[in-house]
Amino acid sequence: MTQPHHEPSATVSECGMMESCYQMGRFLLAIPSGVIADKYGRKYMVIVVGCIHLLTWAALSFTHTVSLFLVIRCVPSRTKRH
Repeated sequence: MTQPHHEPSATVSECGMMESCYQMGRFLLAIPSGVIADKYGRKYMVIVVGCIHLLTWAALSFTHTVSLFLVIRCVPSRTKRH
C-alpha cells in the first residue's frame, strides 16, 4: 500500500523560526560544550555528542507539529561540527 503524498506544511516564517532555534542552540551551548570537553576530554565528548545527535534526529523524524520540531531542533545544534 502506498501512503498519500503530503505537502510540507511549514510556512516561510516557521522555516525562519527553525533556523533561529538552531542558531540559538549553537550560541547558548558553545562555551559550556568547550568547558565540558576540557574537563572530560574530546573523545568522551565525541561519543556523548554523537549519541545526542542520533537521538535528536530520530526524534525529529517522528514529529508532526512545528512547535515540537522547534524545541527538538535546539538540542542537536551544538553537535554539528564545522
